[in-house]
Amino acid sequence: MNETYRVLFVDDDEQAVASAMEKLAEAGNYDPRRCDFGDFERLARDFDPDLVVLDIMHGSPVDENATGIEIQQTIWNTHFRPVIFYTAFADHTDGVQVHPFHVTVQKGSGSEDNVLQTANRFLDSIKAVRAAEQALKREFPFVFRDTSLLADLAFPDPGDFDARKNLLVRSARRRIAALMDDLSRHEEKLEAWEQYICPPIGKDLVLGDVLRSKDGHHHDPRSFRIVLTPSCDLVVTPTRSAKVESVLLARCAAFMQGLAPANLHNTPKNKIVNRFPSSLLNSGYCDCIVALPELPNHIPHMVADMKKLELLTFDEIHDQYVRVASIDSPFREMINWAYIQTAGRPGLPDRDCTKWAQSIHDSLP
Repeated sequence: MNETYRVLFVDDDEQAVASAMEKLAEAGNYDPRRCDFGDFERLARDFDPDLVVLDIMHGSPVDENATGIEIQQTIWNTHFRPVIFYTAFADHTDGVQVHPFHVTVQKGSGSEDNVLQTANRFLDSIKAVRAAEQALKREFPFVFRDTSLLADLAFPDPGDFDARKNLLVRSARRRIAALMDDLSRHEEKLEAWEQYICPPIGKDLVLGDVLRSKDGHHHDPRSFRIVLTPSCDLVVTPTRSAKVESVLLARCAAFMQGLAPANLHNTPKNKIVNRFPSSLLNSGYCDCIVALPELPNHIPHMVADMKKLELLTFDEIHDQYVRVASIDSPFREMINWAYIQTAGRPGLPDRDCTKWAQSIHDSLP
């Protein structure tokens, strides 16, 4: 049985969207409904649409009442879904965020076919969003079952409502994050690019952030830098500045060319699959080189060199670079460890290791 996807038309003129709704219903895999602008929040909650088809103008066009823009902001902030702006005024979309999930279809003769075609283009994204939400919802009962027990044991007095609520909310939040990580570890191997958080979360730089030169291209590894300064020194609050004036960055290089310090750059192409996992990829680094996987159209295959460093001020970073992604734990700590291994190693003088090895050889029975 085919899955059905809920589509909510938001339009004060029922006749203006009747043909489009009929076209989607005839397709067999859509369940279309309509509401007025004022009913959107209730229907968004009760109907939980997978796709919103939204008019821009409310009432007479001469009123220039672009209520649809306000509703789009609500969708953007509280109920994010793909949006088809189905309007007779396609040039009145000022204030709408540019996003792949936002498409405008001009009302008019035959436009219902365009609505269906656009909805079909969104189908793969709709399925992905629904699958991700369902994965989270499956874990919610277990999260609250376990965290509520913790709250009850910690605060058995019914009068400790605020403390109990605070513990429940905070522990549930942490448990959901940990559960997602635990599921990904046990269900299947991680994709290499899953170490990235893209776009990055929060406004502060953190250790392991991936920066790209504003003048560079996402296909050019030389345009990228990796933040090495500890995250705790980079936090800025309304009452506190960062603890450092400059940020330490590692330069990046093309994957094969950047492997020279680890003596892996001459690896024949037909031996990469067999040699790289054990020599570099399993640990994530070798010598002073950290391997960074491709995130298509954002980050290329590349390496970061823990010996090729730059020190830039926050202003210089803001002016010259864009923050592309963060690197999640424990891969963030791995980068820190690779840097410590490089910067903290003792400097030993050259020794006659060949003679030493021969001596060991001669001493063996």
